[in-house]
Amino acid sequence: MIEYEPKFLSLYKQHRPNSIHIINDATQINYKSLFEDNNMPKILDYLQIDLEADNGSTLKTLQKLDNEIFDTYKFATITFEHDIYHTNYLNTRLVSRKIFEDRGYIRIFEDINNNDMNFPYEDWYIHPDLVDMEYITNLINNNKSKYIDNSKFKTINWKDIEYI
Repeated sequence: MIEYEPKFLSLYKQHRPNSIHIINDATQINYKSLFEDNNMPKILDYLQIDLEADNGSTLKTLQKLDNEIFDTYKFATITFEHDIYHTNYLNTRLVSRKIFEDRGYIRIFEDINNNDMNFPYEDWYIHPDLVDMEYITNLINNNKSKYIDNSKFKTINWKDIEYI
């Protein structure tokens, strides 16, 4: 777990006691060394990338992960914050989608929102080698009707997703 702000460290240690906690700029970390030094398994359940898209750190970090660890490590599920509702800095959404697709990930939900304003901020991915694809296909199909077109974006609220 990587966090830029040291003020959150005590909370993370309390609520995520089994995590490795690193206070640093996510764009400055050598991920290959970090993963190797901590004997990370080659297959991991979850990766969340939630930084600041409007300053480029989200995309820069994803590109570092792509260059440093995606050849060796796979994640069953990835959530990636692109913040398209308020920024399109460096085409973060488009570039990130290409990186994930080139690595074999499938976007199962796109332009997720978490509020009544329908501001999409995130995409969700899975790796087909690591999940039950029949379940994923049913999950996608059963939630297609939950997307709302708000004239700028077609988005889905994460609270409306039904897990079958």
